[in-house]
Amino acid sequence: MTEKIAAINRNIMTKTHLKKILSFLGQLLLFAILYFAVTEWQARNLLSDSGDEKAPNFSLVSLQGDVYNLTDYNSENTVVYFFATWCSVCKLSIGNLQNLRESAEQKDVNIVAVALDWRAKEEVENFIKDHELTFPVLLGNRQVSLDYKIQGFPTYYVLDREKNITKVSMGYSSELGLRYNVL
Repeated sequence: MTEKIAAINRNIMTKTHLKKILSFLGQLLLFAILYFAVTEWQARNLLSDSGDEKAPNFSLVSLQGDVYNLTDYNSENTVVYFFATWCSVCKLSIGNLQNLRESAEQKDVNIVAVALDWRAKEEVENFIKDHELTFPVLLGNRQVSLDYKIQGFPTYYVLDREKNITKVSMGYSSELGLRYNVL
């Protein structure tokens, strides 16, 4: 009789455990759906990432005074990352971009960041120093912001060798997400 009770208890425990696992997986799935829905909604007014639209060309200056043109980049993929120095999400995600840069050194990938909504060059210099960035950081302007339809920070575009936009995202980007979209 005690064996039957023990078997019933094990069965009940297994069902309870299974319900908890299914509940957790359901919540995880709901979170993933919401995350992707919000991400798509945020990016709805950005330039199209269909692969048919060319990225607007720019000619911007770095803090060192070097002029960078988008047409100078001939990599398999180029990431153009728009940020603001005051943006908390930018501060959280820029390290993921730096990690991508370090892991992509042997691959045909270029990364360039464009500072927007800055008041003094010192703000941008401090941001670069605080985050130990090793890729070019350019001083953006209102025209580049308009050309790329920047509505929030951070926003990034992934471009192919012909400068066609293949991926666009706005908001926090994990290192895994960047690797998936770029490499």
